[in-house]
Amino acid sequence: MYDTGRAITLSDAAVVSATSGLVHNDKVRKAKVGFFDKAHWISQICLHYGCLANRDLWQYDIAEMQGTQFSTYEAGDFFNWHRDSAPGADQPHAAPTPPRRVVTVIIMLSDGGSYEGGDFMLRDASHAELIDPAFRARGSVVAFPSCVLHQVSRMVSGHRAGVVGWLMGR
Repeated sequence: MYDTGRAITLSDAAVVSATSGLVHNDKVRKAKVGFFDKAHWISQICLHYGCLANRDLWQYDIAEMQGTQFSTYEAGDFFNWHRDSAPGADQPHAAPTPPRRVVTVIIMLSDGGSYEGGDFMLRDASHAELIDPAFRARGSVVAFPSCVLHQVSRMVSGHRAGVVGWLMGR
């Protein structure tokens, strides 16, 4: 999976602005990214794990896989606290609306001992920061509702790579 990701063209990561669409903002995010379409085998692995977690935990009405992002972080790179979907997206079976990101799936491709910093963190409803050493293990899969705040802390050294996929639904 890592070699497949490294073979695609990577560019500076962008963030979504409500007024300007996709923009580069080094105060919010600094990383390199490339994308696989939703039919790619890596996207299908994310879809599989996301559907398993969704079936057991949230029961969103999954419509499709959006696609998958291969991300790399080097010293100084980060992604500040953000959501992959708007608040309120955590309400399964809501009134008919266009599909939106409802489940985010992350697969860690780097060995957590090969880099310093770059911790993946979640923030719960009480705003407590959740960090688990298991998130750093190569091959670990983390799935969560896309409306949950999360971040990748600033990298100190080394190289961190992972795959992020988004399941679309209601």
